Amino acid sequence: MNRVFLNALVVVLVSIGPAAQAQHKPAGHNPSAQTRAAGIAGTWHIAVPRWGIEDHLLVVQQDGDALTGKFEFADIKGTVNGSKVTFEVSNKESGKAMLQFQGTMSGDKMKGTVTSPKDGPLLEHHGPGTPTTTGWTATRETRKN
Repeated sequence: MNRVFLNALVVVLVSIGPAAQAQHKPAGHNPSAQTRAAGIAGTWHIAVPRWGIEDHLLVVQQDGDALTGKFEFADIKGTVNGSKVTFEVSNKESGKAMLQFQGTMSGDKMKGTVTSPKDGPLLEHHGPGTPTTTGWTATRETRKN
């Protein structure tokens, strides 16, 4: 009888353990996801010197690891995973990708490479011979007190 009671008690404790632990964590609590998606939201100033882009605004909203926002007047969609950032700038009317950014973020700085499709607006604007992939940098706009 004691052995049956002890076995039943073990089964109950094992099944209650995970449920009790889950009650102590806030909904949506996932430390690895929070670490993975840390801190990119805000207003950034992007420079792509080789293409003559010295100070374009990038406004980023973040929901977990998903990014949305605006690059000047175009829409962006992308992801952040740790320090790695990827986003695509799309034509608002056609939805067609105009620029694809990949890079890394460190604090209030980002840098990486940006690619323009061979039939994209960059080549239409700058003409043949314009590199389709080049470097970019960005600095987060900070509030002045």
